[in-house]
Amino acid sequence: MALLAVVVALGVIAVLSERNGVDEYEAGTPEATVQAYFQALIDDRPDDALAQLDSELGCDNRFRPTVHVSRVVLDDVTYSADNTEATVRVQVTEDWGDSIFGPDKATFTETIRLATDTDDGSGDSWVIVQPPWPYFACRPGG
Repeated sequence: MALLAVVVALGVIAVLSERNGVDEYEAGTPEATVQAYFQALIDDRPDDALAQLDSELGCDNRFRPTVHVSRVVLDDVTYSADNTEATVRVQVTEDWGDSIFGPDKATFTETIRLATDTDDGSGDSWVIVQPPWPYFACRPGG
């Protein structure tokens, strides 16, 4: 009987892990850049998050608020006619835990503009070119 309970529990864990798995996007795509940005925020690696932004934005981590991102879902990706710019729309859920009134969560849509990164000369990587949430105090030009 105990063995059956263990087998059922492992089966449930396997199903939940599969259902909550993270999609991996192809490297060198706008989706992968946005995913790397948000994963760095979730993992509290602010320098890695900044690495996804165009240096011309002049963003830094001095005034970055603490984020409580629990989930990011890709909504839509659109490309410019010449494929040098893209817009990625995601649904971001922040979770601050439970309060006396229940779960304290907020979900919002974030639209992120990207362009091909010409600094490395390859043209097959992307950078975020508009200050995305939560970087609202960037200084263009550094």
